Amino acid sequence: MLPVSSRVLVLVIWSLNGSFEAGLMVSERTWRHSSGTDESEETSRVLAGERSFAYNRLNQLTEIIATDRTAEHTFTTSDHV
Repeated sequence: MLPVSSRVLVLVIWSLNGSFEAGLMVSERTWRHSSGTDESEETSRVLAGERSFAYNRLNQLTEIIATDRTAEHTFTTSDHV
């Protein structure tokens, strides 16, 4: 166990940005923010994942494509709804 004076508090905050067309979400990005580190504001914001959404002519969700960027390698999955 570290002495009290050596402990560092790191807070991870997630934020979400979405893009919309005709009232439907077509893409979404998830960002991870770390505070309590010596990193600048710019470098503490890391893209954690992305999702794209496809709709049919009736505006029903038909497909979600998700990309996870939190692992060492980027993983992309596609699901048909």
